[in-house]
Amino acid sequence: MKLTWLYTILILFLGCKKNEDKVYVNKHGGTYAGLVVDSLISISVEDTSGYENVIDKNISEALNVAETNGLKRKIFSINILIAKRYSGKAKYSTAIKYANKALLIANELNDDLLKAEALQEMAVYFRKINENSRALKLHTQALDYAENVKDTFLIHCSYNGIGNIYFEYKDYEKAIDYFHKSLNFLGKNPPNILGDAINSNLLGESWLYMGNTDSAMYYLVRSFEANVKLGSPMGKGICYNGFGLIYKKKKEYSKAIESFKKAITFFDFPGDAYYIAMAHYNLGETYLEMQKLRKAEFHLSKANELSSLIGNKRFVIDALIQLAKLNEQMGLYHKACENSMKALDYKDSITKEIQKQETEAMKVLYKAEKQEREIIILKQRNQLVELDYARQKYIMIIIIGLTIMLLSAGLFIYRQKRLKTRLKETGLQQRLLRAQMNPHFIFNSLGAIQNFMYKNETKKAAFYLGSFSSLMRSILNNSRAELITLEEEIRTLSDYLELQKMRLGFNYSINCSEDIDREFTLIPPMLLQPFVENAIKHGIKDMAEKGLIKVSFVLRNNKIVITIDDNGVGINYGSTPEKDHKSIALKIFKERISFLSNYLKKEIIYQIIDKSETKSGERGTMIIVELPLIMH
Repeated sequence: MKLTWLYTILILFLGCKKNEDKVYVNKHGGTYAGLVVDSLISISVEDTSGYENVIDKNISEALNVAETNGLKRKIFSINILIAKRYSGKAKYSTAIKYANKALLIANELNDDLLKAEALQEMAVYFRKINENSRALKLHTQALDYAENVKDTFLIHCSYNGIGNIYFEYKDYEKAIDYFHKSLNFLGKNPPNILGDAINSNLLGESWLYMGNTDSAMYYLVRSFEANVKLGSPMGKGICYNGFGLIYKKKKEYSKAIESFKKAITFFDFPGDAYYIAMAHYNLGETYLEMQKLRKAEFHLSKANELSSLIGNKRFVIDALIQLAKLNEQMGLYHKACENSMKALDYKDSITKEIQKQETEAMKVLYKAEKQEREIIILKQRNQLVELDYARQKYIMIIIIGLTIMLLSAGLFIYRQKRLKTRLKETGLQQRLLRAQMNPHFIFNSLGAIQNFMYKNETKKAAFYLGSFSSLMRSILNNSRAELITLEEEIRTLSDYLELQKMRLGFNYSINCSEDIDREFTLIPPMLLQPFVENAIKHGIKDMAEKGLIKVSFVLRNNKIVITIDDNGVGINYGSTPEKDHKSIALKIFKERISFLSNYLKKEIIYQIIDKSETKSGERGTMIIVELPLIMH
């Protein structure tokens, strides 16, 4: 607590100047409130006394001072600090909550650097709870923002994070590619030796799992040399663990045992108990392969003991499984069974813990997104109230000042109000039409995932749940927009078809001609979805993999020509309820393009063709929609 005296003086001084916090600045350009926040954060970061309640109190006080004085960037930094503290306590769902708060502030400030930092933090916490698909998206978003501001450190961290995810997926080739990219952004002034040590070690592990012991040894030696420069005993010990695994792979058991024992000498218990447990586990496995069962039992038991002490359940499971194998070889079948049951119990507890963390994280994100939407709606309402007040004031001034032109001014205002009312009604009708379409879209997407759950394919359901969450967000965003980019429409349509494909097993393709700039071409959102839905539901739903839907976008005569082609039963075939459903969807589509034609001041043309009427032997339905080319 070596900075407590500075904190006290600044608080007393702040009390005398409490009405001047936002006015007075020091010679370095920082407010007094900012100095207090910095000192409180510094105390919390530098304190190593272990008084958690004191540190948390300082952080809470810093957050209070920052919020009172509207210091947004300080609030961002404090939320990131709080997130890291909760992560250190393995409370990852709470860490995600605070990282998301930081992200909201970064978005409010529209600062790409802060966005990259917050997204990077969230990605790391999602990796901790095995939400790797969501973590991959967040790392990728962080990389985009980091590249925008050319922050080499965050680019380096993002590449490393993506590499770690592919490592977890056991896609070692991609992992190696991203670890190399991370090495390329280490920086030279000053050199990031720690980054070199970490990435080289990960490259060594990746090559080892791919069976290339020479490349693995090269990168582990490089990591060891970097750790020597850092003066890091832990880093050296980790490298020796890696050396031992390489020798074990090559069946050079004496060298492997020597390396693992050397690794233990570099670790300082209890701080490095995790790595000591790893070394004992590796020794136990090596002795087990050598059939030196007593020595194997000693080291595996030690690994189990240390892992239990530090609460590392995954290591405990591995150690118990190996002990069970050893007991079986020694003829101790009762003990082997006992250790196997213990391992299963630990596996169940890990699964429950991860599921709990995932559920809490999803709740946190849902609540945060809901609050964000409510804030946006409230701001829009306030803006409308202010706009309405300004308009009324302006009208009153005109009426009072131009009494001579009272009649003509009154007529003008009356006509303007009628026009605005008509436009407002048109906009409302269009939004209502979109609201009718979105529930169908969401329901069918949910049905695809629900199907996996009915089949008890929980892993697939969980994997695609992240994609569905992203799809839901794009639907909500698109429903608020009059026009979206063609890229967004194709992505949303592709996600929808992919989810439906999981349920029904049909095939599809989406093609866009190269002369269309998908990023800058605009089209109305959710315009094509009713036809795609009808093609699936009333055309190919019973055809399984024989069913085919082709969607194409072609530029012709300064128009976007969209074709939706299926090989189903055809528009003229089917029961009366199905035809009624199709006609309702068509009616909604007609009303919508009528509104869109008025809004865009351009004609929208469409055709619905039963292919059996145009060519003998053909079956299915073809929809052709011609939209005016709109660029932004």
